Amino acid sequence: MNLYGIKRLQPVRNRFGAFISWWKSELAGMAPSFMRHGSHSAEHLLLALFKDDAVTFFSRDSSLWRELGRSRIDSPQPEIDNDLQGFGNKKYVTIARLPGASILRRRLELPIAAENELRRILSYQLDSLSPYPPEQVCFSFRILERDYAARTLVIELYLTPKEKVDKLVGKMRAWNLVPDFVDFVDQDELAEPEVNLLPSPLAPVKQHSLFSAFNKLLLAVNALLAVAFVAVLLITRSNVEAELKTRVETAKLKADAAIRLRDKVKKLQAESSFLQDTKRQRPPVLEVIDELTVILPDQTWLEKAVYHKNEISLSGISSKASVLISEIERSPLFENAAFQASVVQDDRLGGERFQIRADITGADERAE
Repeated sequence: MNLYGIKRLQPVRNRFGAFISWWKSELAGMAPSFMRHGSHSAEHLLLALFKDDAVTFFSRDSSLWRELGRSRIDSPQPEIDNDLQGFGNKKYVTIARLPGASILRRRLELPIAAENELRRILSYQLDSLSPYPPEQVCFSFRILERDYAARTLVIELYLTPKEKVDKLVGKMRAWNLVPDFVDFVDQDELAEPEVNLLPSPLAPVKQHSLFSAFNKLLLAVNALLAVAFVAVLLITRSNVEAELKTRVETAKLKADAAIRLRDKVKKLQAESSFLQDTKRQRPPVLEVIDELTVILPDQTWLEKAVYHKNEISLSGISSKASVLISEIERSPLFENAAFQASVVQDDRLGGERFQIRADITGADERAE
């Protein structure tokens, strides 16, 4: 698609992008707290903080953290259950937190258009970004800055060996705990989770039955709206492409007609130049006859003169046939004059019969 088509589609894309942003913000506002991944302030959190050879459990109701207990990492499940006894039977989000020293950080700058596909884009670049093979690493990221003027994103990439994450998840499962998040200590040991090193969820998302039917209906309505807007976008794009195709076909027909006309003009110019060149190179017949009338001596009669290309053949009777060659050579119009046959005496007509051939010089040579 050319620049004209892109400009035609740009307003539609801008409107569609604005709708998506509004839709996401409205959906986030209407969704229950357990569906909002950006904030966990309204949820019950269970944090397993791994440090050295020990694990410390914390719980949070609303915004208050309290320590539940501390055990060794190799503790059996009954001992862990004893630590969690004060937590009660609540719906909660489980966080497994690694020490910050186990994480490799990389700061990157990417185009802002990559924001919607950051995880996929970063996974393609792990070969160059990670000291570990891509299949042996877990990673997550956080957007630090959006520069809309320069259209760039500044992100921080977090990498850790997959073996560490698998070992931690295995330990949690042995305690009958399935982590929803695996992150690391950044500055505050009790900070809310902002990144997740798990490549995919390990357990179904915990939902409140009160909102399940409403959420399904809300998602269905929004899916239908998304399909409708995509259909409008595709129809608009199809119409623009059809219009552009018609314009291209029309322009092609005009271009073909112009090319044929140009070739015809060139052909006529070539033919005209050929005739002009031929005319310049070959003196007119009248000029040749007039010149012969002037240079041939008296008592000389031409019976035949053949003018072909750049030479002329003369035959006739003259009382002074022997001087004809020199007379013809003196003319600037002729050169290389010579007898084509022996001069024969014609007693009946009282003269000598001759046959002479001579080259005719070109118009350019005569002008010089």
